[in-house]
Amino acid sequence: MPQAQRPEETLADIIKGISAQDDSFFAATVNKQDLLQQSAKDLQNIAADIERVRREGAVLFTPSTNGAEKDGATLAAAFDGWRANPPSIAALVFVAAEVFGIEKDGPGFKTAVMAGLAADTPHGDNTYHNTNHFREVTAAMIRLVAAGNALAAAGDTQAQLLEGNDVAKCIIAAASHDLLHDGKGNNPPGGAYKKYLLEDIAIAAAEPFAKLAGMAPADFEDIRVMIRVTDVSSDRALPMAERDPSPHTILRQIYAETHGQRDGVLKNFAVPPELAALTTNPKLLDMAAKMSDADLSPSAATTFEFSRQRTTEMSVEDPQMVKDNAMSLVMFGKFVMDGKFTSTTAETVGKKSLQSIFNKAAAKAEEEKLAVTNAPVAAAPTTTANANQKKPAAGAPKTA
Repeated sequence: MPQAQRPEETLADIIKGISAQDDSFFAATVNKQDLLQQSAKDLQNIAADIERVRREGAVLFTPSTNGAEKDGATLAAAFDGWRANPPSIAALVFVAAEVFGIEKDGPGFKTAVMAGLAADTPHGDNTYHNTNHFREVTAAMIRLVAAGNALAAAGDTQAQLLEGNDVAKCIIAAASHDLLHDGKGNNPPGGAYKKYLLEDIAIAAAEPFAKLAGMAPADFEDIRVMIRVTDVSSDRALPMAERDPSPHTILRQIYAETHGQRDGVLKNFAVPPELAALTTNPKLLDMAAKMSDADLSPSAATTFEFSRQRTTEMSVEDPQMVKDNAMSLVMFGKFVMDGKFTSTTAETVGKKSLQSIFNKAAAKAEEEKLAVTNAPVAAAPTTTANANQKKPAAGAPKTA
């Protein structure tokens, strides 16, 4: 029986395949030279990074399903440690393959590794949508898959058991979902709103890797849907009442209806054709809901302190959309998340953390509001001229 390849050998073969591509392969994705430079670094450290992910990744691969608030603090601590000294996203993929049974000679694994290498590659100068975010969303997706599988195994009928290729697609979507993000959103300053603008850029950046790996077109279409539902935008040029619902809102509506969770808040929005598969494919709906929740997890499934730091990063990246205050976090919880996660899995494992974050955000926002209200009014500046000017005596005539 042939001996299995070591991770270094497997990764080296994948990188070799990327390096053999001509410039046209990279037209819509990460710069070739930058990608190969980062890939060389990931290759050098892959064995150590894999061991580290195995050692430090219990919060991801064996998460608690009792939804304790302390679990959010554990996740935030892991993310903080990885921001200071990050393991590669490729290492996350290798360990996920071991845990979830992803075939390492299959197109799903190979595409996931290549997407991880691209996500590891610094591009742009975004303060929020950068390699830290890509790694944390990928990690959050792994956590939700593991938690969902544990719930399904325990008899939860609303949880889907995901294996092999489906897990690979989840990881590919998470690693790829914001590739080549320009930090300006789908309502760019001075430009017209375009639904899926940045999502489709990310999809186009991931697609060459899927084709190189030989992924079936139907599998990549699932990834396309999963990335598109992370679009939380709508046309800000229109009055709120005239805006179409975001793809994220459509996802929430379909998920709630499918799982009997309608509470009178959601409206009967028409489902656009490109998201119609969510109404007929329960497993894809579960995967898409997990993708949406993973994308929001750094700000919603950790701690108030960690989440508030992400608000600051967003305010630097997109100051027109996000202000550096607690009220921005409150508004995010209310208008983007509607106070809860989309999937029942994320609600089960993250509800208490989410409630803690937004309760603390609301209290802090009130403090900040009072601080502004009670701030002393600055006195008018005193100049030498008006300081030396004598006041007219009482009853003296006013000068013109």
